[in-house]
Amino acid sequence: MTDIHELEYRELGRSGLKVPGICLGTNNFGTDVSKEDCWKILDAALETGANMVDSANIYTQGKSEQIIGEWAKERRDEIIIATKVGMEQSTNPNRRGLSRTNLIYQLEQSLKRLDTDYVDLYYLHQFDGSTPLEETMKTLDGFVAENRVRYIACSNFSPAQLSDALGIAESLDLENFIAVQSRYNLLQRDIEKELIPFCREHSIAILAYSPLRSGLLSGKYQLDKNPPAGSRFSLRGTDYWQRMKNEKDFAKIESFKQFAREQSVSLPNFAVAWILGQPGLTTAVVGASSADQFRDSTKAAEIELSSETMKKIDELYSS
Repeated sequence: MTDIHELEYRELGRSGLKVPGICLGTNNFGTDVSKEDCWKILDAALETGANMVDSANIYTQGKSEQIIGEWAKERRDEIIIATKVGMEQSTNPNRRGLSRTNLIYQLEQSLKRLDTDYVDLYYLHQFDGSTPLEETMKTLDGFVAENRVRYIACSNFSPAQLSDALGIAESLDLENFIAVQSRYNLLQRDIEKELIPFCREHSIAILAYSPLRSGLLSGKYQLDKNPPAGSRFSLRGTDYWQRMKNEKDFAKIESFKQFAREQSVSLPNFAVAWILGQPGLTTAVVGASSADQFRDSTKAAEIELSSETMKKIDELYSS
């Protein structure tokens, strides 16, 4: 068995499942990162103790799940696999959304690609207003009863949508969500208004995706210059870069970068450490394009930001 280094593990919501503070995000697996490099990243994740891997059925048209499945064959019991369903763009109306028909089909496809009998954490990728929540929750409950899914969660749900789902599951005595995955970073803090308080009240874990704001908080981009060659924004094209950059965000980024430098911490690790220091936040979903980059990212879990530092970050965000 692989040696697991010490890394803080946290209970995932009301469940007994223990997860690391850093989770490996894999939405770039199968794109500009080769399969061999993806496997090296996965090896690095396991070596550092970040043994939770986050994917989705739509990531790189299923290649992400497939790469994970091929790597995980000999070490399935050592890792926590999370994947998602419900954001498909199929022209077939029964091959998208959260209906019983689509959920059953998509889970079967994910399990085949992952080459496993079960998924540890299964997310609803987004809310589906065209399907009764009762149908969706009953179907998920069946997956858990069949041991094809260990725990269920949701992503991109509003507090009202999450509340409705929790209420239906409770009233019908069904398996219930233990976690929600939402966008959260130094530049995007909308979930602080309602979602975080709601989840804390109901003991729902929060996993933060896009902790570096799609890479803007890596510190390598400048407002008045083109993205560096080979970077995410250079690969996605000029239009994407033009949509993402704005003077207000870059002013904040420069302030955060300087403050992180004063703390002798890199901006990316500073950004992730801030997330892990927020009450109610369980895990940061961090992507990487190389094994060394991911190893460096896990150092964020060792950083403790003082209350004075957290207060200063709030001030910089509000300025």
